[in-house]
Parts: sequence; C-alpha cells; structure tokens
Amino acid sequence: MTKTAKILAALQAELLAAIATKDAANEAMDADRFYAACERVRDIEDEIELAGRGKSKTCSITKELVSNNAD
Repeated sequence: MTKTAKILAALQAELLAAIATKDAANEAMDADRFYAACERVRDIEDEIELAGRGKSKTCSITKELVSNNAD
C-alpha cells in the first residue's frame, strides 16, 4: 500500500467517525456538536480531495490558489 493510499484510508476512517458524531449530535439535538461535526466533515473531505490529487511539480500553495481561481 502506498503512502498516499494509507493517508486516504486513514482519512476515510476519520470521515466515517466524524459523520457518526454528526449523526449522533443531530439525534440528540445538540446544535453545537452538530455544527462542529459538520465543519469537521467538510475539513476531512477537503483533506481527502487534496491527498487524492497527488504530488506535482508546482508548489501546494500555487495549486490551491489556482484551484480556487484566486490571484
């Protein structure tokens, strides 16, 4: 298993845990935990997307700016 595949597998497991936390908070009607968990889910999804892109010769900051169409 490659290093990237290991990172992606760990992030997927963390994502599942964050989703379970979000669902539990929703059922318990705990708004603070729910919104915190939603934010964590989005963060992990972003990390998965970035990890899945792989390495390139351009620096990561340049890639992020280009992907966001920022100057």
